[in-house]
Amino acid sequence: MPFMCGSVSLLDHFSALEDPRQSWRVVYPLPEMLLLLCATLSGMKDFTETSLWGRERLAFLRRFLAFEGGVLSHDTLNDIVNAIDGETFKTCFSSWVETLKDADPNIIAIDSKLRGCDMVKLRMTDVMKGGKIRTRTSII
Repeated sequence: MPFMCGSVSLLDHFSALEDPRQSWRVVYPLPEMLLLLCATLSGMKDFTETSLWGRERLAFLRRFLAFEGGVLSHDTLNDIVNAIDGETFKTCFSSWVETLKDADPNIIAIDSKLRGCDMVKLRMTDVMKGGKIRTRTSII
């Protein structure tokens, strides 16, 4: 079962994303590529690191999807990501993040709309309650 948040899986949030490739040529299904992109949540910064992360954790990834063709190369991953509609991906990603926020109100989203100087506007009450730091506060 793919990563779940409430009753909707991570991949369900990306179901509106169309695969830009010709279906008869697809070796690596789009859901597998999307699941592989979770490597960025583990700190992987580029396609090379992401592909390596996937190869090292292939047994783990196969608990969720088949990965019959193995893990995409960094070049193939780059090509697919660049062919995907960016606005649709952004909408799908935002939808997924909203469910995380709804599931745990202690998550504080810090995204590209904020500049470094805006961090000073983060109030202590956002991460503290009753004079103590909230133990479940996560900053994403």
